[in-house]
Amino acid sequence: MIEWFDRVHVEPLMSIPMVGNREFDEDTQLFEMHPMGTRLDRVATELNMLLEGGTDGGLYIMIGRKSGAAHGA
Repeated sequence: MIEWFDRVHVEPLMSIPMVGNREFDEDTQLFEMHPMGTRLDRVATELNMLLEGGTDGGLYIMIGRKSGAAHGA
């Protein structure tokens, strides 16, 4: 997925679920840059979703901003 963002010149800001041991909560800033981790971190997050048997069926949301777009606009 990150490679797709690069190809279309979109800066990845965050994902839900968040990569690694970070939790999404009401204070999470959706349109601020959050670490995307390494490829291994992202795979581990996806595997964790599968092993936990989540009710969302593997739903993974990615938020990005077009490269060069004005920040805070």
